[in-house]
Amino acid sequence: MNNDDQFINCSDMIMNTFSNIEKSSVEKSNKLSSTWKNVITKVSRCGQNLYEHTSLVDLKNGILLIETDHPGWIQMLQMNSKYIVKGLKMAAPELQISSLAFRLKGSSASLHKIDYESQLSEERKKMSERYEKEQNEFQKYEKNDENKSDSVELPPELKLKFESLKKSMLTKK
Repeated sequence: MNNDDQFINCSDMIMNTFSNIEKSSVEKSNKLSSTWKNVITKVSRCGQNLYEHTSLVDLKNGILLIETDHPGWIQMLQMNSKYIVKGLKMAAPELQISSLAFRLKGSSASLHKIDYESQLSEERKKMSERYEKEQNEFQKYEKNDENKSDSVELPPELKLKFESLKKSMLTKK
């Protein structure tokens, strides 16, 4: 066995590793990172802190997914989202960012394509089952109410009071 077959030249290894990455996507990522820092640090009173507690996760279909380490930072980003989106659009219109999405560090939320139709049909099925169950419960209570009203007999003095009240309401004075 030849020793040259066991070793790979470092430059060849690096070239093979990075050959699949397009230069334009790297430039786009660098542009996004620098634009993000410039825009977010200009948010009044908390810009630098926002930058330090957030990281960019994904950009898909004009939605920028941002990860934070505390829900309070998500709230601050939401309160300033119009300013941030406008700043990103002005600084880097080629990125076509139209809205922001947020996730808490450690969660697995993403912007990946979800099969909308199957999710919709599953939700419809759940709603239909819940509707049927509630309808059955309602019918049970309705039958119980009908049975109760037939079986309840009012005391004679209360019946007289109701009759008297009924007559007074129906006669003109």
